[in-house]
Amino acid sequence: MRRMIRSYLALTPFLYRIVLFVFIPIAIIAMQQLFPMEDIVLCTFFITLIMVFAEILMDYWLFGGISTRDGAKLEYLKTSNYGIKLMKNALTINMVRQLIESSVMTIINIILFLVLNQGESLRGKDVLVSTNLLLLEYVVVVMLLTVARFFDGWQVNMFISYAGVILMLGGCYLVGKYVIIMFVLLVVLALLLSALSINIALKRVRECYYDKAA
Repeated sequence: MRRMIRSYLALTPFLYRIVLFVFIPIAIIAMQQLFPMEDIVLCTFFITLIMVFAEILMDYWLFGGISTRDGAKLEYLKTSNYGIKLMKNALTINMVRQLIESSVMTIINIILFLVLNQGESLRGKDVLVSTNLLLLEYVVVVMLLTVARFFDGWQVNMFISYAGVILMLGGCYLVGKYVIIMFVLLVVLALLLSALSINIALKRVRECYYDKAA
């Protein structure tokens, strides 16, 4: 795990980490306090909606275009025997980071919500629906980033981020109505899409256009 984290840090610019780990969380907490939500589920949905948009846009900074046919941004990594392993570690940790960051942000905002609304209580269904929203965010982001990485251009990521918001808006009804079924389905999808996304990215890097031309 320590090596995987080092791989991720080796590929992420310092400014990228500042924006992702400092600026975005502070901005979300500030917005949540400036425009307080009326219930916990709505609070969670607000966070997941912003994180979908932010994750897809920020990914271009790091992994944008790595699955393109005409070569990957990180082509130079293949000159090292450890290059592909480093990228696999970075992709894996990025997924774990995404889920943890969204979860932490949601927990912090729920705590702030309960502190500011002392008459409110945390219901079991609210916890389950909030968990479903987090899983839905993860599934939507992983699925759309797998597609976005086949294109090299921030405009594509911008367009796909709008698609992510639309999917979240459509999915929020299902995760609230079919709580248990959607939880099981989203867990399965999260595991399958995670493995598929990493395998596709690594395969495209190994077998990119320059390799085939050679």
